[in-house]
Amino acid sequence: MFLLDGVRRRFCFVSLFVVGSVAACGSSNKIGTSLKGLAHSKEGRNVAVLMGSPNGLPGVPTDILELDLLFRNTGVDLGFDEVVKDNEATTADIFSSTAEAASDADTLFWYFSGHGNTGIMLAEDRSFTFSEVANAVIAARKSRPLERLVVMIDSCYSGSFVDGRTPIIPSKEGGGGDVIRSKCIPMAGAFTSSEDAMAEIGKFQGTLFKQAFVLASSTKNETSADLGRSRGGAFTWSLRGAINTASVAGRDSTILQIAERTRADTEEVGGHTPVWSAFPSAQILGEKFFLYE
Repeated sequence: MFLLDGVRRRFCFVSLFVVGSVAACGSSNKIGTSLKGLAHSKEGRNVAVLMGSPNGLPGVPTDILELDLLFRNTGVDLGFDEVVKDNEATTADIFSSTAEAASDADTLFWYFSGHGNTGIMLAEDRSFTFSEVANAVIAARKSRPLERLVVMIDSCYSGSFVDGRTPIIPSKEGGGGDVIRSKCIPMAGAFTSSEDAMAEIGKFQGTLFKQAFVLASSTKNETSADLGRSRGGAFTWSLRGAINTASVAGRDSTILQIAERTRADTEEVGGHTPVWSAFPSAQILGEKFFLYE
């Protein structure tokens, strides 16, 4: 990621999970009719895992803190029974915290903020792949797939997990002639084929999850912006705004509508375009984002 207003943020593509110092659990008040939403059902155990690794990116701690506050907000109520967070996560933190949280979950929301490259993310100690995280979850659940996995990644080239193809990694210039310094870190082990990138999440269908929704902060050939400590990543800042706005305006927004609002705002403030995909089909996109009418 690179920083805007001084630095462009987000990682060369990263994989897709996040956690840090394990935070206290929080229960939400669930009301209304049971509907599929971001979480598969309100009756199930729905867990959010928020992982971050700054490595020089000032907005990463803000991303984790503000999402944690949002997910615990009973006024918004996204239906999560537990939120686990870590804004300086090592790979050991990420694997163990994610596996423990997912062990008896119905829906797992997995989020990562930090540096990345095509097919990989950068933790505090080393780069890692989504496969490593997925395998830890599968082992913890004894091969019982999640009802729903929701993955959101705020990093450079994160769209490589959604739209595939070998990424293009160009230098970029910001508006007004200002050079936007990329903070994407070259890392060994990045995928170089579209088949590898496209299959990285989808290959786990049936073993890791029954349904999944993946939302990435930028296309396969874009860096992602860090707006600084006050706002965090452009994508995450826009996502929080879309959720808050929809919760106030009404609870009939679909997952697709939240994704589209996030994309529009991210393009405006960050200059990059979020992309998404749903497994096994786009049916998920038409479901309510919130768990009640």
